[in-house]
This record gives sequence, structure tokens and C-alpha cells, in this order.
Amino acid sequence: MDISAKKLEAIEALARHRHFGRAAEHLGVSQPTLSRHVQELEAQINERLIDRHTRDVSLTPMGQEILSYTKQFKAFQARAKTRFEARREGKSGHVVIAALPSLTGQIIAPLLRDLNLTHPDLAIDIMDLPSRNIRETVLLDQADIGLDSPADDNFEGLLAQRLTTDALCVVANHDHPLAKRDTIEISELISFDLIGSSPGTSLRHLTDQSFARFHLTFQPRFELNQVVSVLGLVTFGLGVAVLPISAGYALPESCKRVSLVGAAKRVTWMFRKDHTPLDPAVAHVMAKLKAEHAL
Repeated sequence: MDISAKKLEAIEALARHRHFGRAAEHLGVSQPTLSRHVQELEAQINERLIDRHTRDVSLTPMGQEILSYTKQFKAFQARAKTRFEARREGKSGHVVIAALPSLTGQIIAPLLRDLNLTHPDLAIDIMDLPSRNIRETVLLDQADIGLDSPADDNFEGLLAQRLTTDALCVVANHDHPLAKRDTIEISELISFDLIGSSPGTSLRHLTDQSFARFHLTFQPRFELNQVVSVLGLVTFGLGVAVLPISAGYALPESCKRVSLVGAAKRVTWMFRKDHTPLDPAVAHVMAKLKAEHAL
């Protein structure tokens, strides 16, 4: 049964104004047109919808039921319109971000905090992965956006842009002699027990590169995959760590950052898969990341 919106609006206007003349004026139609809409609807459902009285009209029980459906339908239309507009503007949807664990606190956490307040219908999932897996994850459509600081700039099949840079620093326990310093030369570090990232990681490549600038070899006492593990050893005074400044966003109170003079800077890239339609939600998240962090 095809019931037009005009017929439903006629019932709603009569329920509100209880008078054919006032209801017709409200709808901007003639009184005969309004009467015809009501009669056609009554014929469609084979029920009387209006009780006519001396000075006004009222809805029959079936008319009240039709009015209830009309209100529900209009509420659904309003919700659908809001949802469609939000989807078109990228304010709703689902986005998956694959990123280095050390970038979660620096870049993703502030993004989530802001979007949770302004766009609660926009769902974001995070995949914290080693650098070697992030580009592959995006290429395989397992993530929409990649945030990585790779040791190379091979972004074949991806659309990439430099997002931000991040200097290396030394993190020391407050009881360590280096904690009394604000800066230190790389050449001075070789006399201390060092804690670094595991070989093969992008951070280890950057650290090795920084030492090589001064014809030195980075030889850490401990080599670990996770920043939280590194900071755990530093907290207990088992050495000093070479980390990006951002990796210590949750630096323990017992630790201090010391600037590392002459160190290379870590470049964070943002990328998505090339030759694929840009989802509005993905575009919105990428635009927000650019606005917050782009060089």
C-alpha cells in the first residue's frame, strides 16, 4: 500500500488544528484538496479517520494510530537525514588506523579524545604494529590509514605524505649522572650502559644512523622491542635509553629527557592505499591529522 506523505501530513495538521480551514491554511492547500487527501486515505485503509463535530474535528482511534505512525516516520526521516549528512561530511563511519605503538600517545590519543567529543558516531580502531607490518596492512585493506616512521621511503601502491618530525633524545633515571644534564653529545654516550630498540626496527636504524654520523657504533647493553620495556629498565637504573621524544609521552616521574645533540630526526609519514575511493570518514580523519601535525 502506497500512502503518500501529503496524506499523512493532512492527518497531522487536522490533529493539531482540529479544523479543516486552519489545517488547510497551515499546509498551504485548499480545503477541498485537504478533504480529498483524507478521503483517499480513508478509502485506502477502509477506515474512518476523522470525526466531524459542530465546530471542530477529532481523530478516530484509527486516525490516532495513523498519527502515531506519521510522527515515527518523520522522526526516522530526521534521524536518517542527520546520519546521511554526517556520513557525507565524514562525521560518522568506521576508520582503522595502523600505527607504531610509540605514535599512539603522541598522535592518536589526542585525536580520539577530540573526535569522541565532536563526532561520537565516528568509530576508530587502532592497530599498533611494528613498522615492517604497517604498510602491508594498509595495502591489504586491513587498515585505512597508516602512521609509520619507516627506515626507507618505499611507498609503492600508497599515497603518502610527511606528517611530523621527532628528535631523538636520551632518557635517564633521575638518579643517573646524565639526569643533571640538559644536553649531551652522542660521543659522550659510549661510556654509559645504553638501552635501545631491537635490530631491524625503524628506531634502531635511526639510532645506528645517528651514531654513524660521528663514526661511532651504537652498542646497547639491552635491545628491546617495546618502549614500555625500555622505560622499565631505565626506571630501575639499568641504563639510559635512546628514544624519540614522542616515545616518552608517558615518561615515568622518575625519569628525565636529555637532548641528544646531532641526532637524526625521525620522520612520521601518513598514508593510505592508492587508486581506491576516499571514504568520507577516512578523509575527515586524515584532514584532522594534517591540521594538527602536518609539517
